[in-house]
Amino acid sequence: TCRVDGPDGQVGTRMVYLSGGRPAGGQEVVELVPDRRVVLRLSDPSPLRQTPVVTFDLAPAAGGTEVALGFDNRI
Repeated sequence: TCRVDGPDGQVGTRMVYLSGGRPAGGQEVVELVPDRRVVLRLSDPSPLRQTPVVTFDLAPAAGGTEVALGFDNRI
């Protein structure tokens, strides 16, 4: 299950994953460029406390949209 904190589609909005009703990680919108880019920071409450960043870069393409996925994580 999950819970959304904040207005949909805006920087700062968070989706929190729940396990047994308790937070178990999530993701936060940290950058939005309409029709161009979405950047999310993931959170991991495990002992590693990782905060990877996922980037979706969007570009028009014949018949749809081309999506380039980026993933940055430092352990």
